[in-house]
Amino acid sequence: MTLPGDLDDVVAEDHAVIERRFQDLEAGRGDRAVLLGQVCHDMARHVDAEERVVYPALGERGARALREHHQIKELLTVLHHCEPGDARFEETLGRLIGAVRPHAAHEEDELLPELRRRVGGARMAELGRQFRAVVPAGS
Repeated sequence: MTLPGDLDDVVAEDHAVIERRFQDLEAGRGDRAVLLGQVCHDMARHVDAEERVVYPALGERGARALREHHQIKELLTVLHHCEPGDARFEETLGRLIGAVRPHAAHEEDELLPELRRRVGGARMAELGRQFRAVVPAGS
């Protein structure tokens, strides 16, 4: 059973924040440059925490997710150098969203439940604390 603060809970919470920002960008709500800055900030911190805490705990199963992170980082770099509204921005944003959504679903639906079965609730709580030490809630 997942408890608040467990690794699977905090990762899903971060995914939800990023998803809301994607929805705002897709719907044209808010300042696109500000939203892009928030997405880049949120994603960079989240990716860093996953690579430092989650993927080492997953072992070999984390290798696919790590390759996906490489693609996500490349897309974030391209977006950082684009102006919202430019054709390249819109195309790259679509590719980023198209990469992140299935990546997040794979983590939440497969990788994290598998990790929980393997390591148990106490270890998931400890990993959640480690994750939040890298990415504090609401940051």
